[in-house]
Amino acid sequence: MTLRRIGLLDGKNAIDFADNFKMTESEWVTSKLGQPPERFVPENSQYANYMLRQIEALEWRPLEIAQGVFPQLQVYWRDAGSVDLEGVRETLWAWVDANGGPRPTGDKNMILVRMLLCLAYEDNRELEGMSFFEDLVAKYHSIPAS
Repeated sequence: MTLRRIGLLDGKNAIDFADNFKMTESEWVTSKLGQPPERFVPENSQYANYMLRQIEALEWRPLEIAQGVFPQLQVYWRDAGSVDLEGVRETLWAWVDANGGPRPTGDKNMILVRMLLCLAYEDNRELEGMSFFEDLVAKYHSIPAS
C-alpha cells in the first residue's frame, strides 16, 4: 500500500494517508479545524457590537460585577481576545441567583447584569430574534433614577 504524507503546521508533524483514503487532504484538514467560533459569525459579531454600544450608552452606577465583566466582554467581542465565556456566565448567573434570581424585576442592577449575560453567549441569533435584549434596555430606561 502506497502512503501519501502531508505535513501539518510546521511540516514536522506529518500524517500518512492510504491511497484509498476518501477525503482530500484539504477536506481532512478543514474537518479537523472545525467551524470558527461563533463570535466570528458576522451576524453574531454585529449584534454583540450593537449590545455593547447600548450598554456603553447607559448611565449606570458602579457595580462591582459589571465593572469586572464588561471589559472582558468588550475584549472578547471587539478584540477577539481570549476570554472564558463559560466562566463569565457562571459568575453572572451566581450573582443573579444571589440577588433575587430570575424573577421579573425593576432593579436596574439586575437588568444590567442580565444585559451582560446576553453578551456572554457566542450564539446570539435567538436572543436577537426574541428581542430579549431590547426589552431589557427598554425596561432599564423606564425605571426612574434613584
